[in-house]
Amino acid sequence: MDLRLHRDGLVLRPPRRHDAAAMVDAVRESQPEIGRYLVWATADYGIKDAEHWCRTATASAASPGGPTALHVFDEAGGLLGGVGLHAQDLRNGKVELGYWTRASCRGQAVAVRAARLMSGCAFHAMGFSRVELIIATDNVASMRVAEKLGAEPEATLKDRLRLDHGLVDAYLYALLKRTIPR
Repeated sequence: MDLRLHRDGLVLRPPRRHDAAAMVDAVRESQPEIGRYLVWATADYGIKDAEHWCRTATASAASPGGPTALHVFDEAGGLLGGVGLHAQDLRNGKVELGYWTRASCRGQAVAVRAARLMSGCAFHAMGFSRVELIIATDNVASMRVAEKLGAEPEATLKDRLRLDHGLVDAYLYALLKRTIPR
């Protein structure tokens, strides 16, 4: 699926091989912040990592029920971050939403706008009734994004995420299609 979303000054589209250099720049710039929560965002993230990501993200999206990962760009083509849907549970109509933004664009509501576009797609184009966000209990920035989206905290999940520094607790937030205006 070649999903492309455009709204609120953002363009969301699948990663392409020619995005690799921009991906390396964005990850390296943001690594001290995002690397704590995204195990792939290492200090030595390089062009081979980015090229591999672009290939596998595109291939995964082509498989039924596979994750959908999109790069987030501004209208001028600058890479601002990423957003994706994973852990799709078609039987129960739920999917998990994740996002990250590059350090230089924080405070511009990029994650909120991208997550809103992606969750809207999950509800209205893909037919999910529930979007879940699993957020480490010390990830204040992601919790703020979830709250600005209108996601409701539902539970604390013990030892839910395995990060580089070990197992951590996480909050479960949820958006429900029936509570989101079309």
